[in-house]
Parts: sequence; C-alpha cells; structure tokens
Amino acid sequence: MLQLGDGVPVTEGFVNIAEVTDISGPSFKLDTQDVTTYTSTGGFREKLPTLLDAGDVKMTISFLPTEATHSQSTGLIKSMKDKVRRSFKLIFPNTGPTWAFAAYVAGFDLKTPVDNRIQADITLTITGMPTLAG
Repeated sequence: MLQLGDGVPVTEGFVNIAEVTDISGPSFKLDTQDVTTYTSTGGFREKLPTLLDAGDVKMTISFLPTEATHSQSTGLIKSMKDKVRRSFKLIFPNTGPTWAFAAYVAGFDLKTPVDNRIQADITLTITGMPTLAG
C-alpha cells in the first residue's frame, strides 16, 4: 500500500492513494568514482563509493479524475504541476515494515484503452534519505 502525506507540518497525516494496482521500487543505487591508476593490479578498474540514490517508486493506478489522491486540484497531478515535494509511506503487506520517503511526482502516463479501465503509470522520484523501518 502507498500513502500520501497531507503536507501539514509536525502532525502530518497520511491517506491511502486510491486504486493502486501495482508498485515497484524504490530502486536503490550506489554511485562510484573511478580511481584507477597505471599501477592498478591486473589492469582492473578500482572504484570508491560516493553517493547513494534511492531512485524511483513507480505505481499503476486505476485513474479516477475526481478522486482526491489523483485529481488535478488536490492529488498527484496537482503535486506534479506545482513541483511540490510530498511525503509518502510504502507499507508492506501482512503487517510488514513501513518505509517513508519524500518525493516529487515526476511522471504521469495516462492510458485510455477502448475496452478497459483508464489507468495511469505514476513515477515518484525520491529526494533525500528514506526511512527504512524493519
């Protein structure tokens, strides 16, 4: 389950993002810097770790244009249009851990097939260090 924060400082509340059908990510990555020299053993590259990147969380929703967590007046679309950093919680099933992170809505890809429900693929780009409980 993925939840969206209401943005109220100190007492921020969270609501479930409606109609989520699939979640993938975050996609963690460690950047490295090449420090290879002419004397590196065996001609192999040598690297040192630099920055961590929590990457993206992607989700698919059954898009409901007037749903508060989706809409262009209060939801994910508004957050993207306004370029606002929002708080999110990823809650694992069966009383699993909760991961919290701040992210920007960086992608909204609408799909409107003739013979099926309207869907949207949403990309959340995480900024800063997430809290990984559990």
